Parts: sequence; C-alpha cells; structure tokens
Amino acid sequence: MASPFVRPASLDDAAALGESHYWCWQEGYADLLPGEALALATIGNRTDMWTRVLTKDPAGTFVVETADDRVAGLINCAPSRDDDASPNTGEVLAFYVRQQWWGTGCGSALMAVGLQWLVEQGFAEATLWLLYPNPSAQRLPLTHAWRPHRATENPSCLGHELA
Repeated sequence: MASPFVRPASLDDAAALGESHYWCWQEGYADLLPGEALALATIGNRTDMWTRVLTKDPAGTFVVETADDRVAGLINCAPSRDDDASPNTGEVLAFYVRQQWWGTGCGSALMAVGLQWLVEQGFAEATLWLLYPNPSAQRLPLTHAWRPHRATENPSCLGHELA
C-alpha cells in the first residue's frame, strides 16, 4: 500500500464515513459488544450521525484514504467532554480504521494528524477513551505517547450496559 493519505473530512464524506464506521464496529467490537448492540448500529444511522457532525462543524474530523480513494478510517477530535477536564484538554472522540488496513500505517497517520490538529487548536493535553480489554485498540495509542490513566466508567452502548 502506498503511504496513507490523510485529509480533512467534508460533508461529501458522510456516507463513506458511515460505512467505514459501521464496518469498524463490526470488525473491531465483535468480541467486545453484545450482538444486540452491534445490530443496532447500521450504515444508515452512522451516516446520519456523520452528516450531523460534518454539518455542524467538520473541523477536527479527518479521513485516511487508500490508493483507490476508499475511506480506510477516520478520526474526530474536539474539546474534551469530560466534566473534570481543564479547558486546555482536547479529546479524540472517534478513532477507527478498517481491519484490513490494520498494521499498514493508516492508524498511525490518522492519529498523528488528529493530535497535530489538537495542538494547533491550543490543547496541551488530550483524552482517548477505549473499551477495555481491547488489545488491537490499546496498541496504537501507546505508540503515540499516550499514558494509561486507568479511569473507568460503566459504559453503555446503544442502550446496552457493557460493565
């Protein structure tokens, strides 16, 4: 594969982001989420979500493309949503790469661009929440100087308790 090409997302990408997001959930969370929760996520509702996000403010959302212009993954960054976060804390809200492109540099390229965007916005810190345990997702952040915080929440996904 040629070097990953990362670019800002636009509203024109909503359908591709929806499809990529859907498949990332199916591929990455099959062993972590109940089947009922995965079944509630559809390409249509993921596309609707990305349409809303990109209509409201596309800044901080980037896609990585393959050589044949397919969306291989996405990252969405913004100010932190954590109640106890300082104003100089950003957050990686969404970070997904299709399984067939794991280990190709797509994730590293996306993370680098997302983190650079956060720095350019003036954030000195950033948070990234992961489902735990999730070995494939846990490897990449460690290569980008993330420190495990070990903070936990009782997460829910589409109305299903995960803890």
